[in-house]
Amino acid sequence: MLSDSAELIEIKQKYNKYFHVNWNLTNKCNFSCAYCHPYNYEGSSPAFDLEVYKAFVTKIKSYLNEDEELVISFTGGEPTALPVFDDFLTWLVEEKVQIGLTTNGSKSLKFWEKHKESFRWVSFSFHSEKTSLKHCVKVIDTLWPYTLLGVRIMMHPQQVYFDKCIEFFEILKTQPYMGQFFVEKVPIVADWLTEKERPHVYTKEQQEKIDEKLAFKRKTGNPDVSFEQYSMPIDATAVYKMADGRYKEETILDTNGLYASKKNQFKGWKCNAGIDGLFVNELGYISGAACLPEGKDENGTIRWLGHIENLRTFRMPAYAYTCEKTSCFCNTDLILSKFKEAVAV
Repeated sequence: MLSDSAELIEIKQKYNKYFHVNWNLTNKCNFSCAYCHPYNYEGSSPAFDLEVYKAFVTKIKSYLNEDEELVISFTGGEPTALPVFDDFLTWLVEEKVQIGLTTNGSKSLKFWEKHKESFRWVSFSFHSEKTSLKHCVKVIDTLWPYTLLGVRIMMHPQQVYFDKCIEFFEILKTQPYMGQFFVEKVPIVADWLTEKERPHVYTKEQQEKIDEKLAFKRKTGNPDVSFEQYSMPIDATAVYKMADGRYKEETILDTNGLYASKKNQFKGWKCNAGIDGLFVNELGYISGAACLPEGKDENGTIRWLGHIENLRTFRMPAYAYTCEKTSCFCNTDLILSKFKEAVAV
């Protein structure tokens, strides 16, 4: 990221040919991790009929231009815990939808072998209190040649589980992976999704182990595999105004840097929520983004764009929203095109 004196004035989609749906598919999860909010694994969200999911995807595709491609990233809960997920995934591949997945990787090896070529990217979260090292390594061995793979090791503070996280990290460092591959140790957040939310305070020894070689990357050494195959279809660049009046574009948006420098504050900016993509929550309600930019009516009810079970009333936004949020914390919201109206380049 550029220096603090540089003024961020615009975030732009790197590729204009993709429309992205960020879909929180369910709050059902087969894990119940100590650091996770209970809502994310209680399983209270409805499981709709497969045809409902298909109809929504078909509806979105009908809005796209001929040269646009649909990209869906599934989160949860655990998306693979949805009863119809296997069949839905097979259908999406047939429909040439590009798919991203955030998962705990707990499905059987048979599942991952069947769908190893289905995903454009996979974000694999390792939860040491609930899963086995052997299974996770086998899943990663199955996936890495076919997808952009990121492994997030959730650093459980209880020492026995913390040590298991470090052991897993060390195992992955020794594996001869050839694909583009990213591994990071992720400090957990205490009291997540509550008013007391804060970074967990680790012991001095634990923090030293987290900080030591926090992450590592490998890029493909296979001449038969292009970087385009492993690239993220949803990405953004940033435009800055320099102190001398020049404009400079950062070709890789540093989202972590934006958070750290508090440049993730876009109140009053124009934002392409609903134009670059959509957000669907675990109950099936549709919004322009995870921050719910539609706001609320006089009764305090969210002005949803619609619901996947009632597409007759659903309408795509026609214009950019004026951001009314204090800060932007969701990565998928952060990379939506947005600009200061008077100075956009």
